[in-house]
Order: sequence, then C-alpha cells, then structure tokens
Amino acid sequence: MAQKRLVIGNWKMNLTASGCKALVEQCRGYAEELHRSELWIAPSYLSLAPAKEAAQHSPLKVGAQNVHWKEDGAFTGEVSIPMLRDVGVDFIIVGHSERRTLYGDTNETVGKRAHAVLEATIPCVLCIGEGIDARLAGSTHHVLREQLRSALLEEIDHNRGKLQKEHFENLIIAYEPVWAIGTGRSATVEQAEIVHRSIRLFVETGWNRDIASAMRILYGGSVTPQNIASILACDAIDGALVGGACLNLDSFATILSFAQVPRA
Repeated sequence: MAQKRLVIGNWKMNLTASGCKALVEQCRGYAEELHRSELWIAPSYLSLAPAKEAAQHSPLKVGAQNVHWKEDGAFTGEVSIPMLRDVGVDFIIVGHSERRTLYGDTNETVGKRAHAVLEATIPCVLCIGEGIDARLAGSTHHVLREQLRSALLEEIDHNRGKLQKEHFENLIIAYEPVWAIGTGRSATVEQAEIVHRSIRLFVETGWNRDIASAMRILYGGSVTPQNIASILACDAIDGALVGGACLNLDSFATILSFAQVPRA
C-alpha cells in the first residue's frame, strides 16, 4: 500500500475565481504541515489558474474536476487536456458520480476520459460507485467491475490500444457509493472495506500484485469530521475524496488531522 494517505477536496461548483484565494492559502498551510498524508484540491475551471498561483512553491496540488477526451474540436463548453496542462494542473478527476447521474457520463465516456488523462501521463482520479438499486439488489461488485473493466481494460477505439502497465503509475481510484453523495449517508466501514479490497483484487487480477499494492484507493461519499476517523482506521482505505466538508475550514482541518494519524 502507498505510504502516504491522500485527501482530495472537491470544490464542485463553489467559489468564484476571485473568492478562492483565502481558501487556497488556508489549504496551502495545511499541506505544508502534513507529513503522513498529501492534500490535493479540485476547484472549478475558472479558479484553476488563481489556485495554482496561490499554491506555487508548496506541496498543495491543484487539479480539475473533469476533462474532455479530445485535444480540440467542435465541442462547445468543453475543456481539453492541453488547456488544463497549460494552466499547470497536477491531476484530473474523471467519472464523478454527479457527472454520471446529472450529465449523462457513461462507462464508455468515462473510459475515454481516463485513457486520455493516463496517456498524457497526468495523475487520474477515476471515480466509481453504485446506485441504491444496485446496492439493494446485491450487485455492487458487478457494477463496479463493469465500470473498472470499461475504463481500464478495454480498447477505446481503433486509434488507441489498451492501457499499459506504465499508465497505472498515475491512477488513483475513488470509490464513491452514489447513494451516499450529498445525502448525509455514508457506507459503513465494513461495507467500504469489502469494496476497497475487491477493487484492489480486480486490479491485481487484471495486471499484477505490484500495481495493485502501490495504487491508492480512496473513499468518497458524505465524508465528514464525524466519520473520517473510522474510515481512515481501515488499512484498505488510502484516503478520502471530500465534497462539501472541504469548504468549511474547521471541518476540513479536522478531517486532515485524522489523515495524520499513523496507520495501525
């Protein structure tokens, strides 16, 4: 397993570019004090440039919440990898549950995004998760395996082959049960542990044990100061993808303090 835990704050559609500076500076201060963990933040597209400027010369990493798989073209409203690279992003999130449920992202389009990011040698945070129907039907593992297989194992098109071993050095997987996003509910530690171990086994079976053991697998889904200690106490979980709680400085500081607790 990775030595350092990873906490990612997903700002979603919050804060203006001019209003993000104070939060970035606070996060920068947190990042500089962390020794057993890392802190990354994902502001909105318009806040990326000022966030990068405010975070320069610090360990705080700044990334994007989504990206298109094409480098350019007639895709009104989209943003490409070359555009994000020009801003200097450190990582890119793909497949977030809100992109899947609200904007029609499918396993296929998430796969295209993931391939493009990994082939560009940019760290990729691939989000996967099941809805409440799948959870109640007992098909969680089937849904997650299909999402992983489609994103990582299949050829995307005739111009792109399968991902190679070296691409997985930049892959981080975030398990976020869709039924827990923004609902105030979260998976139990036991549920999350079972899923995280299943994901690692899938990676080990699909590639090899070294890749699986080195990969960080995060939990996301209504992460709060109240549940973060029990989540991170599980040695199968390498960190957290945090939504609303990352915008509250007191809440986020509490979450980060637990990320500093040594593994048992």
